[in-house]
Amino acid sequence: MEHKRYLFLLLLLFFSQKIVPQQLPDERLHKIFAEGVSAMANGDYEKSLNSFQILSSEYNNLPLGKIMLAANEIFYSYDYQVPYNEKKILRLLEEAEEHSNRLLKNERKNKWNRYYLSLAEGYKTLYEGLTKDWLNMISDGISCISNYNSILEIDPAFYEAYIAIGAFKFWRSENIKYLQWLPFINDEREEGIRLLKLSVNQNSYHDFLGMDVLFWINMRRGETEKARMIAEESLRKYPDNRLFKMNLARYYETTDRRKAIRLYEEVLNAYERNKPLNRINEVTIKTKIAISYFELGEVKKVVEITQPILKIKDFSKHESLSLAGRLERLSKLNTDAKAAVSKK
Repeated sequence: MEHKRYLFLLLLLFFSQKIVPQQLPDERLHKIFAEGVSAMANGDYEKSLNSFQILSSEYNNLPLGKIMLAANEIFYSYDYQVPYNEKKILRLLEEAEEHSNRLLKNERKNKWNRYYLSLAEGYKTLYEGLTKDWLNMISDGISCISNYNSILEIDPAFYEAYIAIGAFKFWRSENIKYLQWLPFINDEREEGIRLLKLSVNQNSYHDFLGMDVLFWINMRRGETEKARMIAEESLRKYPDNRLFKMNLARYYETTDRRKAIRLYEEVLNAYERNKPLNRINEVTIKTKIAISYFELGEVKKVVEITQPILKIKDFSKHESLSLAGRLERLSKLNTDAKAAVSKK
């Protein structure tokens, strides 16, 4: 799941354009939107769905409601690891794109009309990345960045543009760093981080996305204490965000395995409280717990955790595809733990 999560966060921050430090022009529109996004950030998808349905019905002259209904579907499916409702997601986003383009024909210099188009393209790009539709992802992503640049031509202080551009600068430089000896290749990673921080510090609607990506950038660079501070600040602001709690657990895997275990167990309990525990999440998180116990030398607990999972024979096709690599790792962990137990 971690590589999917990494891709998810990269694409989401690189292309998603709903991070608006500027307040939407209508006060009620702003309130409904902000409440819905905050609920979604905390994993309360029923509450966010209600907000976005109101947004869609009361402001049907704008495409924002349809965009956020699609966003809610994507976040929900990713969080709970259930199959995406592809037809619904693409229909909502394509209708939103058409609506945005109609608005732009009438007011090409309206930054919010351009923003709606960027947002729709961004979520479409995110979905295409998660479903490995690479060619369409690249095409829609390029269009999305182009629209961001158009917004900056209208309003240079539209900070949500900087979060996309900052992520782009960092990840592009990170992925081609082996070519930076060439005179026309610049290392823009530090500039990318600066722009990301600038956007996050504007108290934007979706600052939680910026926090999340900055966490993983710091973990990737080995700056773990910076990552910890970001994870803790994220949880202070969004205490029910399960992925943020997993971020903090990931940090503690490097410093305190018992704290990591406690945090992962809290995430498992949170999933159980909100919905019957999904087996993909269960296997993923229990694997992380088992690895920490193995590193602590408590191999009997590793066997206790892994053995029941390995006995499951009725995984669905979706679960089997998602867990293939994880189950192989779990099996090896189980074998190694049993071998260690037999030596004691």
